[in-house]
Amino acid sequence: MLAFYLSLIDNDNDRKLFERIYYAHRKQMITLAFSILENDDDAEDLVHDVFCNIAEKYMQSLQNIKNEQDIKNYLLKATKNSALNKKRDTKPHISLQESEYKLNKDDLNDNEFLDMVCNNISYQEVLSAIRSLDKKYEDVLYLHFVIGMTVSEVAEHLGRNKQTVKKQLLRGKMLLLEKLSINGGVIL
Repeated sequence: MLAFYLSLIDNDNDRKLFERIYYAHRKQMITLAFSILENDDDAEDLVHDVFCNIAEKYMQSLQNIKNEQDIKNYLLKATKNSALNKKRDTKPHISLQESEYKLNKDDLNDNEFLDMVCNNISYQEVLSAIRSLDKKYEDVLYLHFVIGMTVSEVAEHLGRNKQTVKKQLLRGKMLLLEKLSINGGVIL
């Protein structure tokens, strides 16, 4: 399968990077996909689709990510979001307009937030928008969503109170939605 993916990539440096990430993260991506889809074949198909997308469209994005942990998080987020989308597609669909009425600022959980963002905006646009926020919101959003730290880990890493980080995450999510013009940034 690797030969197929490499045939989709023109640049030798990109091929080397792809081969490295393929061997380093493929098994973990399949495990994550299986944990969501609960089917071996679906998990393997999904990871295949993720790798095809990366090879065809997102090698430049991967080249821009210098930290190995960030690359891992990028691949796992892509896998998780694809698996959640696939799982959601098998359930009755609720439009974004319908879901607006179900959100309120007290329960804008991470999965709903990621669904709203990932379904409408590219990774690079989200990353750029996060980086344009006030430093206190940028830090918590980046560490929580890009790096994948828990709220407790973010609080410890930044030397902040856990409740403060929770509030900054909530406010940061609302600012990010507004900046990205998703749901008008309005949380009911």
